[in-house]
Amino acid sequence: MPIYRVYTSEDGHTHLEAWPPDRVAFEAGPGPFKGLGGAVLGDAKRIALLQIAPGLKPPLHRANSGMAIVLEGQVLLGVSDGTEVLLGPGDAVRIESLGVGRGGIGGWAPANPSEHTPALLALVHMP
Repeated sequence: MPIYRVYTSEDGHTHLEAWPPDRVAFEAGPGPFKGLGGAVLGDAKRIALLQIAPGLKPPLHRANSGMAIVLEGQVLLGVSDGTEVLLGPGDAVRIESLGVGRGGIGGWAPANPSEHTPALLALVHMP
């Protein structure tokens, strides 16, 4: 299950990079939970489901940070620097606040627009 990070650089372009789990501070549990690790990535404020119908290419826009997790289907995520990544079920993207409005910064697209099944993502709003 790959995890990625989308962020905006000072020049206003969005970028996509692998976000390896070793960059996340996992805390080990006590007693019988020793060996289990957990990490709080932010305070979840809202969970939304995003359904992307075949043929649609909505822009990537976030005024707030969050996580996007693919639940069903495949999604091609592209950012303004030209980087693209194919996401499948279980893949996650940490979206840092882009704060640049609603266009020109990349977007989502179903990986196989000829299929009749939409892609389904869970969006977790985390400031």
